[in-house]
Amino acid sequence: MGILSFFDNNNKMQCFICGNNQSDGSKNTCYGKLCKECISILENRGISYRDINQYTENQIIELRNDTLPPIEKAELFIVENPPIKLNKNEKCYYEGIACGGKVKTITTGYTGRRKGTSIRITKGVTYHTGGSEGRAIREQILEQSSPGRFFITGNRLILQTNQYGFTIAGDKIDSVTVSQQGLCIYSKDKCYYVITDEVSKIFNVLNILTEATESENERKEIEKEAAQQKKIASPSAPHQSGADEIRKYKELLDDGIITKEQFERKRDQILGL
Repeated sequence: MGILSFFDNNNKMQCFICGNNQSDGSKNTCYGKLCKECISILENRGISYRDINQYTENQIIELRNDTLPPIEKAELFIVENPPIKLNKNEKCYYEGIACGGKVKTITTGYTGRRKGTSIRITKGVTYHTGGSEGRAIREQILEQSSPGRFFITGNRLILQTNQYGFTIAGDKIDSVTVSQQGLCIYSKDKCYYVITDEVSKIFNVLNILTEATESENERKEIEKEAAQQKKIASPSAPHQSGADEIRKYKELLDDGIITKEQFERKRDQILGL
């Protein structure tokens, strides 16, 4: 084995994020080895080492950073030139393959009908017991559309499919939950389904955008409060009384700068005559 081969193998043993070369608890990923500590930190951020291939290498490295502000986290996911029409200043943060879905109730079978037992109590009087009618057996299934595209922007969630597609404004979303099939998005007592293999990434992007929005709103609130405090602290211009204004125009009249008619018109205006 040559010297260069040794160093090449040694680099492969290092964590591609932090450079740690301890093999205990490490995992191999599409970008290289990932150490136990980085695995733990990323999992706390909602990223399993099994899902790392859904992210770019730069996204994984930057999301490992404890001090990265929420706004900069969101900027890591900006999609350049997405195949949808964006509004002014609107940015796309996720694009991927997904299906729509709708819950339907179907009949899967029927229970058997039982005849029961007839008991003769007296002449002309018979008691029937134990009989039952057959009943339909029903269950709910999630019917899905053919694959389409799912987008997350700073303002909307958009699913483009042949069936069950939707566009929901961000401020109309009540909650988002994760199911085995994908995401359940609740808005105005209605559930919209997104069936996808990238559930954890989508959920993570939504959380990052929520943090970024809260951080931006907090920053604006601080700036607004600071501006109000500055306005209160700044001295206001001294109030000039009507008599002072008339005196000022009288001096202009005495100096020949304005005519008597101009002075009288201004005086009457100040006095409200």
